Amino acid sequence: MFNGNYARLYDSFHANKDYSIEIQSIVHSLGLEKFSNLIGLDFGCGTGLHASEFSKIGIRVDGFDRSEDMLAVARKRNPGLRFSSNLQDFKKEYDFSYSLFDVLSYQVTEEDALDLMRELFVRTKSSGYVLLDSWNSAGVLQDPPKLTERTVESSLGAITRKVIPDLSGSEEDIYPLTIQLIHQSSNEILMSELHLVRAWSPRKVEDLMLDVGFKDISVLNLVRPNEVVQNFEWRFGIKAKKP
Repeated sequence: MFNGNYARLYDSFHANKDYSIEIQSIVHSLGLEKFSNLIGLDFGCGTGLHASEFSKIGIRVDGFDRSEDMLAVARKRNPGLRFSSNLQDFKKEYDFSYSLFDVLSYQVTEEDALDLMRELFVRTKSSGYVLLDSWNSAGVLQDPPKLTERTVESSLGAITRKVIPDLSGSEEDIYPLTIQLIHQSSNEILMSELHLVRAWSPRKVEDLMLDVGFKDISVLNLVRPNEVVQNFEWRFGIKAKKP
């Protein structure tokens, strides 16, 4: 998943994401200070754009991801930082950690979500904070996923990414999405993957984080930090403190 051509084209398909603003949101949400002394962990770092933006403000961030092809892009972009698909390469405790852009939503069972939270817990220093985000079950139920298409230019020519939801197959807030890459001129399907994505409720995520041992848990609106998350909104953030 997220390998090959998709990894190489990933940043092009998400070119509308402003990572500098997202970094400001993370810094604000976690109350980070004294940047030059901080080291963070990005769990599900993808192509390393968050780490790159953190470097610009003097914060070092190491990155874990399961996709070696995504990590190849991250290493080329950030040659001085640590990126690995092996969790054993991240044995120290970090000042803060985060896992964003739907990593939690790709954990479709409670045990999967608990495993993610435990990995963050053991790799975060005492009194350090962890930040997650997720699809919001109430918002996604009101406005279910729709077919989307986006076309980008590449060395292969024009490539269209098509995301096809199967609402007939959705149950327990888990939504099957087929992601395809299609060569525009030949109409050849270069890639087709089935992704299962879960829309979690903030209360359930809070309960799971309490089970792991986190304290001081807060649900956040990462888009409008001064507002509470509404039921109609598609995403929410949640931060928690390791005692």
